[in-house]
Amino acid sequence: QSLQRARGKLEKRCNGLESRLNGLETYNARLVEVINAIRKQNAPHRQAMKKAQGTTGKLTVEMAQHKQLTYKALDERERLVEQLKHLRDESAQEQINFVE
Repeated sequence: QSLQRARGKLEKRCNGLESRLNGLETYNARLVEVINAIRKQNAPHRQAMKKAQGTTGKLTVEMAQHKQLTYKALDERERLVEQLKHLRDESAQEQINFVE
């Protein structure tokens, strides 16, 4: 009889654990559904972020190219200003020499 009582207690306990397990499995399934819904909802944002990062990368490359071209143009301008100054000095010197 004590064995039957122990068996009854164990069966009750087992049934309680099974019901808790079923409840946890249901809860887990709902969590998975919610997580998947959040991921689906977040997908456009992630795509927009990837696109923005790609655009930022392209802009960085373009800015570096523009910076390089700007420095090159400034160097060319300085060279031409020096050349023009030299030509003016030469022309002024030739006029002085021509007058003499």
